[in-house]
Amino acid sequence: MKIVRDLIRSNVGVPERLIVTVGAFDGVHLGHQRVIKEVVDWAQQLTDAGSGQTAVPGLLTFEPHPREVLNPQTVPGLLTTPERKLELIAELGIAIAFILKFDKTLAKMSAERFARDVLVKKLRIEAIVLGHDYRFGAKGAGDYDTMVELGNRHGFKVRQVEPVVVDGNTVSSTLIRTRILEGDLEGASKLLGRCYSVSGTVTKGLGLGQILGFPTANMEAQNCLIPPDGIYAVIARFNGEELPAALYIGTSPTVKETPERTIEVHIIDYRGDLYGTQIEVAFVKKLRGDTKFDDSTSLKRQIAKDIEETRRIIERVKGAA
Repeated sequence: MKIVRDLIRSNVGVPERLIVTVGAFDGVHLGHQRVIKEVVDWAQQLTDAGSGQTAVPGLLTFEPHPREVLNPQTVPGLLTTPERKLELIAELGIAIAFILKFDKTLAKMSAERFARDVLVKKLRIEAIVLGHDYRFGAKGAGDYDTMVELGNRHGFKVRQVEPVVVDGNTVSSTLIRTRILEGDLEGASKLLGRCYSVSGTVTKGLGLGQILGFPTANMEAQNCLIPPDGIYAVIARFNGEELPAALYIGTSPTVKETPERTIEVHIIDYRGDLYGTQIEVAFVKKLRGDTKFDDSTSLKRQIAKDIEETRRIIERVKGAA
């Protein structure tokens, strides 16, 4: 996938026949995936029906996330880093992604001006696909009907995609965040279409896991939503490997309570130095909450049980894949 950054100032040419969708796409969840699939499918349909010139599936997204500019005091943890978001989008078949800097000037741009200056003049789109709840322009004044009217005026086609409903709930980034903060990682996974994951770098920790006989990698997570304190069965991905791991989030109340939450990953049956390594952990299931034990012996017994349960869970998940 080709990535065009700083769209407004970029001199990179855009395809002659461009089909796009627009949005933040945090999480690239099942709803986003349906929209992106419609873009890819429509581009193929237009190519097949055209004069031989390929219609290109594209996507326009924003950095930073619009809420960081509009409501910086209430910015939620992101479900995907910008890099991971683009990786997921590429996997879905988008050929070109345009990154538009979201700032206060863009936030004040009217819906009509956004369509005229960005979609028509800059991207010269042939068609656009919108999500069921997409709003655009200053104060979200523009919606699907607005885009249809603008499309008629400027000569581009518009489609809207119906929402994806799972267990009676419309899939959304907000609902996924709620599931994660409740510790319902299995519920979040059903809405994402994959396990929720967090990435970060392994840094020097306090060595508490080593003291207990279960060495852990202290993970410094990137700007993303962290689940509640507790023990989780996860899949750890690093250096091309994918291994079962038990992950701890908390303040280590039994051994040496820390002032801040830490993320410690015990990679099962792995021996090696991971300091400085970039690691991704995919949450499969929450095992239990964080508990203060009477002594370290009781804690060690419970950790051993957690590791064995994790091993069984990950083996079952991989066996079903």
